[in-house]
Amino acid sequence: MAEEAHLDALLEEAGVINQTNIAENTDCSDTYTNEYNRYVKWVKSQPALLTNAEPFLTRRNIDHYFTRVVAVRAGIANTANRTLNALKWYARMREHPNADPPFDCMSRHVKAGLLAQIAYNKTVGGTARPGSDPHLGLKDILPDEARLRMMRHIYGKRHDWGPASISFTWGMNGAIRGASNRVFTYADLNLSFGFGPEPSGPLARALLLVLRSGSLHKDRQDTSHQVCCWRHIEYLLCSVFATAMQVIWKLSEMNDNLHFMHYDKTKRADWWDIPLIDWEAYGGEYYWEV
Repeated sequence: MAEEAHLDALLEEAGVINQTNIAENTDCSDTYTNEYNRYVKWVKSQPALLTNAEPFLTRRNIDHYFTRVVAVRAGIANTANRTLNALKWYARMREHPNADPPFDCMSRHVKAGLLAQIAYNKTVGGTARPGSDPHLGLKDILPDEARLRMMRHIYGKRHDWGPASISFTWGMNGAIRGASNRVFTYADLNLSFGFGPEPSGPLARALLLVLRSGSLHKDRQDTSHQVCCWRHIEYLLCSVFATAMQVIWKLSEMNDNLHFMHYDKTKRADWWDIPLIDWEAYGGEYYWEV
């Protein structure tokens, strides 16, 4: 009996250590955190739920939230599903990490709330086309001539719009999340021989953006991914051209110490962390021209 009690104590101690490691060494996307915080704020605001401290994620609280709040939330179904996924993450990694059986956020009330949210957005809660792009896919149906007109203006009259040309062309040809676009740096560019349309010659290589694993990108994948972009038949609409133009222009502005033979492996080269798309520079007046 003493031996069993000792083993149980060791198991309990190790479980507490593991739970602490999970809490301290895991994180989720800002979207999940915002959804969880919104949920907690609502639960605290409901005196009848009698929940002012953890665990906020209880069967009753979640059912009330999806029935009374999520069911009448404007937006597409994916947004409501993201709320559920956020609460699942916090239940598994924070509030109920050792639950046996695992705490299940889903219930018949949650399912009904998700279905009600879809129905709600087909009536009073929706946009011109419920559950779809409020601009009705305007970006995707622009004719090439309109896109060319935009790029001629950028290249001909707005030389300070280099990041905008990258954003527009990669957005049209690469289909990369905006959240990822905003965190790419020059170190994420990769010219690869593995994806070109021809086995050799000038078309043998393709420009890639590397989506690194971890918490940097919204997808939070476990392995690094690459997004390939071939050259566009219209050079003004070409992501490769826009990227090359901006990178060459930006690097040419740097001091004479710029070099691509990076010898000190203990430090990052200065140009590695230059933003591919400098969103901060477009605050309104910094690039304003009269």
